[in-house]
Amino acid sequence: EDERGKAQYISCQQIKGMLKMCLKKPEFVFVSSCHSSLVGVAFMNAGVSHVICVNRSEKISDEAASTFAKAFYTAFFSRGCNVCEAFKEARKFVKAKSTHEDDLREEVAKFRLLTANDSCLPHKCSQIWNAPHGIPLCLSPVLEYHNVPTQVGHFVGRKIELHSVVCLLDKEKLVTVKGLPGIGKTSLVKTLSHFLLERHIFSNGVIYI
Repeated sequence: EDERGKAQYISCQQIKGMLKMCLKKPEFVFVSSCHSSLVGVAFMNAGVSHVICVNRSEKISDEAASTFAKAFYTAFFSRGCNVCEAFKEARKFVKAKSTHEDDLREEVAKFRLLTANDSCLPHKCSQIWNAPHGIPLCLSPVLEYHNVPTQVGHFVGRKIELHSVVCLLDKEKLVTVKGLPGIGKTSLVKTLSHFLLERHIFSNGVIYI
């Protein structure tokens, strides 16, 4: 997607073309989005050794995707696991963290690890990260204002309205969201605040009042 959240479509041939420009092909790609197994196969066909993606028929929640990704990268960078080991460790971590109140255990089962074996090529998984063990750090700049409310759970069916407001904010100084009581105006604005903050659309951050 672009900086405003609009999808930018690329073909399998474009993916192959981009990877050909690399001096060394990526050892793995993590496609953390719903229905992404087709994209994963495209990366595999382009020569990537490992691809983590989501089953073609499945959606994935933001919480599950974030929790799984953090667990995977912690195992990969901090504990010296290879990609296959880190994938298994991340699944175990999310299942252990899951409670009766959430659905993380079911969500994490939607992730797939595609390897060279899936494309009928020999597969040998070895450690590809030789840095010393340590704690991963986020180097993204901390915005001055970031007091946004708690993320709305399971906010679906309003992506068109969300993108419309984002586009208006790019042009107007003041945008008003109107609608009948209970229609979801507050949920839309709360989700919008996270959308804007995560993409650093405003250089000083976001204030939710």
